Amino acid sequence: MQIADEEHRPAASGDDAAPGMPAAASLAHMTPVPGAPPPVPEGAAAAPPPRAGLVARARAWLDTSGPGEAPRRELLAYSLGGFGQGMAAGVMGLTMPILNMTLGVDPGKLGLVRSLKMIWDGVNDPIFGHITDNTKTRWGRRRPYIAVGGVLTGLLSIGMWMMPPGMTETWYLVYFAVAILLIETSSTVFTVPFYALGIELSPSYHGRTRVAAYRGFINGIGGFISPWFLRFCLLSSFGGILYGARWLSLILGSIAMVTAVIAAAVCRERLQADTVRPAKNENFFKAVRGCADNVHFWRVTGIYVIMALGGGLFEMIGGYMSIFYVFRGDMTAASGIGGITGMLGTGMAMIGIPLIARVSRRLGKHGALRCALVLMMTGDLMRWVLFDPRHPWLLLLTPISYSIGISATYTILGSMQADVVDVDEMNSGRRREGMFGAVSAVVMKSASAFAVACSGFILNMTGFDAKLGGAQSEQTYFLLRILFTFGPLAFQGLVLLLLYRYPLTESRMDDIRAELKQRRAAALAAAAETSA
Repeated sequence: MQIADEEHRPAASGDDAAPGMPAAASLAHMTPVPGAPPPVPEGAAAAPPPRAGLVARARAWLDTSGPGEAPRRELLAYSLGGFGQGMAAGVMGLTMPILNMTLGVDPGKLGLVRSLKMIWDGVNDPIFGHITDNTKTRWGRRRPYIAVGGVLTGLLSIGMWMMPPGMTETWYLVYFAVAILLIETSSTVFTVPFYALGIELSPSYHGRTRVAAYRGFINGIGGFISPWFLRFCLLSSFGGILYGARWLSLILGSIAMVTAVIAAAVCRERLQADTVRPAKNENFFKAVRGCADNVHFWRVTGIYVIMALGGGLFEMIGGYMSIFYVFRGDMTAASGIGGITGMLGTGMAMIGIPLIARVSRRLGKHGALRCALVLMMTGDLMRWVLFDPRHPWLLLLTPISYSIGISATYTILGSMQADVVDVDEMNSGRRREGMFGAVSAVVMKSASAFAVACSGFILNMTGFDAKLGGAQSEQTYFLLRILFTFGPLAFQGLVLLLLYRYPLTESRMDDIRAELKQRRAAALAAAAETSA
């Protein structure tokens, strides 16, 4: 499927001509033969001959790109790396069904442990962002860490649910805390350079939306699978949800390791070659201060934070609403329809990604984000009607608006964050992709830590008791419905306020990139004269 790719033409490369055909540069100087096809102009890729095989045509398609843009081959490999790590993160989605609903661990205590993980993540993210921004190896600044971090995350995810049954609550909490801290540390080694590399894959305003669209679309494939994780773990052949989770972790961890290596091997780093960077590494605290002084950075990060708070505080309630309110405690039945609903949601999300890319071209990124938020808010309001124990099948309609909205929102936000890095280079003369991603992660994860820590206590405040199963009080169910439906709406409304008169428009970013291109060319010319 072609995603937001209409303006990107094949990159020039004589090496990509079909076997036995002259390179494009040679064809440009040949005398035309009457009746023969016109020569291929210099700067355009040689198309495969009419009878070229499927492999040659597939290779031509994969190598297609625009000026300075990553070809589809790299975009797909890069997206696969994110897909694999997303699959490994799926093992964390079993936390509440296993530790709370099955083993009886208090949800408030689990929320505190999960918040500690996010606080730790907030500490190590900027440190590692500084490390990767200033790394100099023959393989680049990003790729070695992507490979190592991805493999470590996969291995540690395999051990996530190796805890034995029949232990005390304290034992489970300690095991869970150690496991997630190790996983989050290795995940940082992968994630910080991974998202920094994504910024480097495209220099253009809409090209960055294209990168985010590819990544979101490939990740969406995992959305067809992940809704069935709980159902898979509940299969009778495993003899219990905990044993099923071990097999699932083995599969997902293996996928994460393979895809991380593919991403590191195929993707190419660009800006390190195109930009003359100062020989002396930047001081860590100066780099952090440079990010903190960027007002546009705080505007985009503020949107991320508000979205994280709205999701962290209330989205967890959705699982309890489905299992205990709609299905009255029948986890197996809820996981079945939840799997179907999740697949439908993924389908809607994947449809929404190319649509929002087109909307972005017409309305700009901020206009497209407003449209996405309205879709999310519509989906939130629909929950009041669609979560109905008399008609469980109505759950199948919940993704119609919300899934398109949330996938579009994060697609656009990733592209907006990339624009902030260019503004910073304009002001500072440095590329700080890793540090910007890391500082943003500190703020977002701090907000998420707060939200997750509070979410378990919010659940307790409704009067929910896992021992009662589906026999919760009517007041408890009413409070759950109120929070799940209307809680996120307030946060999404705040995001709309932050988007008022957003300054980084397409024309403004085109001007900034043109100036940066001139600066880089001048710096390279000066360096060439010095070396000569």
